[in-house]
Amino acid sequence: MFQLGGKCLAFHGPLLYEAKILKMWDPSTKTVTTWNSDPKDPKEVEKDVIAEEDEIPPEIINFPCYFIHYQGWKSTWDEWIGNTRIREFNNENVELKKKLASDAKEAKKLQEQKEKEKKKKTSTSENNSSTHLHNLSGTNKRKQSDGRSNGILKPYTSSHSRSSRNLSNEQSQGYSTDSSNRKTSPPLPSSSTSQSYQHQVIQQQLHHHNNSFPRITLHIPMKLKSILVDDWESITKEKKIIKLPCNRTVNSILDDYEAEQLSDPENNSLVFQSQLNEYCQGLKLYFNETLPRLLLYRLERLQYDNYLKEHLKETMEVSAVYGSVHLLRLISLLPELISTTTMDPQSCQLIIKQTENLLIWMVLHIDKLFDDKTVGSEEYYVNTSSQYEGVALNM
Repeated sequence: MFQLGGKCLAFHGPLLYEAKILKMWDPSTKTVTTWNSDPKDPKEVEKDVIAEEDEIPPEIINFPCYFIHYQGWKSTWDEWIGNTRIREFNNENVELKKKLASDAKEAKKLQEQKEKEKKKKTSTSENNSSTHLHNLSGTNKRKQSDGRSNGILKPYTSSHSRSSRNLSNEQSQGYSTDSSNRKTSPPLPSSSTSQSYQHQVIQQQLHHHNNSFPRITLHIPMKLKSILVDDWESITKEKKIIKLPCNRTVNSILDDYEAEQLSDPENNSLVFQSQLNEYCQGLKLYFNETLPRLLLYRLERLQYDNYLKEHLKETMEVSAVYGSVHLLRLISLLPELISTTTMDPQSCQLIIKQTENLLIWMVLHIDKLFDDKTVGSEEYYVNTSSQYEGVALNM
């Protein structure tokens, strides 16, 4: 059926790709047959490989499986696959390969069209909200000048975060999706007074020297904004914290995103692959650097310190522990962080475009990313004791 060194078709994600069989595993004899690619002496070398057995994923090691190389891909993508992912290289399966690629392309176009319609509706809604707020602001100023009101115009927030109007160190700051300092989402985590002050300094710089920084706007889908709002309420109001380690970590999420993007035949250019890899690696680096400084609420600081002492080495990445919600917190801060760098406008917009693609991918996979982490669920958030709260809130 399948020949060593021969062609086959293999599923990677929802699509089929041409591949070559380099090794074959026989579970009955526990041997791996390896293809010798030397054109002068082509042959099959069969050997008992206890060491190589460990390379085979445990879920397929009890069945015949194949180590393949995807044609035109780097050798780093070589992998062991089972019978469910391999197909014979024949006319019927080649046609199936083409049909799957065509269906995926049509589905992508349909999704892009839906996203454009959503963005258009969101833009219209935001414009209406801005006009309404402008009118409210004018009314409020007239009331103050007449001595009839000493109130302050509250920043626009989601309906889920109305309770955030009781201002405090953590509640007075906002996730900003626009470097022009327009607040559109729930409050920022504030890990300490000094970090709260640091954030205020950045905001003042953006306010007083707005012409010095590029105007950067990031469109976060409403489904993900709602998760951020509910996350804020779970921690600041219900006094819960996210259970560590997360099942879907930042590293695994970005690795899956990169792999799926590269599996698309339309994304096979070396420039795209290089930019995507650089973006994903850079986002991991940003996450590891900013998490202890900007991405934790005060209630989470004690948990972070305790986990660091018990499980982590100083050199270990927190992106291998924290997950999707903390990644969303970082993404919501990106416009502000990027605006204070020396990066040129073209590079800034490239990062924003990459980030919006990632956000769309997260919405499409929202059930997988948050299936066991439904915001507010006992599985994802855990209650804290009064003793823990006392220590954490007085750090």
